[in-house]
Order: sequence, then C-alpha cells, then structure tokens
Amino acid sequence: GGRLTQPDIRTLVELIAYEKLNIEYKARSTPAEAPGKYSCSTLTQAVFANVGIHLPRYAIDQSYIGTLLEEPCEGSLVFYKNRFPITDSDRSIGHVGILTTNKTIIHGSSKSRKIVEQTFDKKPIMIRDVIPNYSCMLLILPEQQEGVETALDLLRFAQR
Repeated sequence: GGRLTQPDIRTLVELIAYEKLNIEYKARSTPAEAPGKYSCSTLTQAVFANVGIHLPRYAIDQSYIGTLLEEPCEGSLVFYKNRFPITDSDRSIGHVGILTTNKTIIHGSSKSRKIVEQTFDKKPIMIRDVIPNYSCMLLILPEQQEGVETALDLLRFAQR
C-alpha cells in the first residue's frame, strides 16, 4: 500500500463515480444488486468503499457522517429531500449525490433510470465532506483471502 493524500482521494472518488455513469438506477435498490444497479445511497456507498471510506446504507444515515460544509467541494456529498424522504427529528433526506470538480453531481436519476452527471443547480438541504483531512494508508487487500473484506478484517485476521 501507499499513502494517499486528501486530493488523491478526491480524484479517485471522482474517477470511480464517473465509471458508474449509465449504470441502471433503481430507487431503494440494495447493495446486493450492485454493481449492475444502484440506488442513490448504494452508489455513494460503493464509490466511497473503493477508497476505504465506509458509509451507511441509507442517504439519511450518510448525512450524519463527516463534516458539514457551507460551500461544496469536489467529492462532497450533497443531500436533498426529494419525494420520499426518511425523516429524523432534525432532518428529512431522500436523495444523495457526489459533487465533481466541474461543479456537477453524479447521482441516480429517476427520470432516465440511470446514473447520470447533471449540473449542480438545485440547492441541496445539506452538503457533507466525508473525506478525512489527513493522509491515509491505502491497503491493497488480497483478493482470495477468505473473510477479509476491510482493513479492520485484515487487522483481526493478523491477530489470529
């Protein structure tokens, strides 16, 4: 593995998100349906998992992770209420997307039923940065190592 800085992670997030364009979008699809189909939150979950940042399953739960931002930056998550939000005592979130360097968002479109890139012109309810402000170690996990899916699994495996 090697060290990744915050700009490196932001670039990787964006590249991975762009790779997901035109994949089928289905509201409320599950992580098990990926990589052939994504919901908005399983898309963000999958993209960030590829850089070692593990997000919860639902957009509303993702809205509690990271740092609240006033101004968006590339790789930040943008949250919207939309038609069928999940509501907590302090927020109502129904959709999430990833902001790009070009000030566009990559997200699932119910209109086209695909993962799309669109102009970032609709004001979100909330913007959060889930990328740490420090250098991270990127661990390349062995593909065939049974029971090892995350860095924590690798640590536990090494302790046995």
